[in-house]
Parts: sequence; structure tokens; C-alpha cells
Amino acid sequence: MNTKSMMSGLFGLVLAVGAHAAMAASADLGLAITGTYTPYCCNAKNTADAWFTVTVTNNGPDTATNVVIRNVGTSSKNQVILAPSPISLGTIASGASATSTFNVGTGGLLNFTSYVLTVQSTASSDATDPNASNNTASATVTVRR
Repeated sequence: MNTKSMMSGLFGLVLAVGAHAAMAASADLGLAITGTYTPYCCNAKNTADAWFTVTVTNNGPDTATNVVIRNVGTSSKNQVILAPSPISLGTIASGASATSTFNVGTGGLLNFTSYVLTVQSTASSDATDPNASNNTASATVTVRR
């Protein structure tokens, strides 16, 4: 193999590797979560409900595909609470947000007069996230009977 042919082959390899690296999407997801509690006295179902709203914002620069939220719930009474997980949000364009609201039933904790529910949510996607520190957040709701 002559030098010209070898250099041409190496240059082609560098271009191929560079093109592949340029195709990897980068999306900085940010997550925020809030929680509210509706006591027995104040809703149509006569049940106690804790509601959590999770908002995921894509700070870019690219579109985030296959965005998923994973939730973990706990109570101050050392019981795991059932928070829906995973929740698929699909695709979020750069600069856009998607929101999911879900209910955490409090029926399993009826014997307690007061306790705290906490849900921790984490967002992920197929894109590389340059700032994973803003992908997880928690919300706490105090339940009083």
C-alpha cells in the first residue's frame, strides 16, 4: 500500500468517526415536581388523595427522545407507597416541556393520624445529558386526618 492510499484510508476513517460522533444527540433535561393533598372532606369521591405533578423541560440543545420518568415513593411511617413508574413522556423538543400528573392513594395508611409522603422522580432519555444534576427532584406532602 502506498502512502497516498494509506492517508486516504485514514482520512476516510477519521471522517466516519467524526460523522458518527456528531450524530449523538445532547439534551439537558430538567425536572420539577410538586405535590398536593386533598383530605377526605373535600373531594367528590370522599377519599384522601395525594397528587403529584412532574414537569420535564428539555433545555437543549437537541430533541430528547424516549423521555421517561421513574418515581419512588415513601412515607414517614416506613411504608413504601405506590407511585406509577415508569411514565413515558415520548419526545420533547429543545425548549419544550412535558407534564404528567398522577395520584398516590393514601388508603394503606388510614390507621395513622398524620404522616408525610415523599415522591422522588428522575427523568432520562436516549440523548446524552450534559447536566444530570437537574434530572432528579422530590416533593413532600403532609397528610392529616
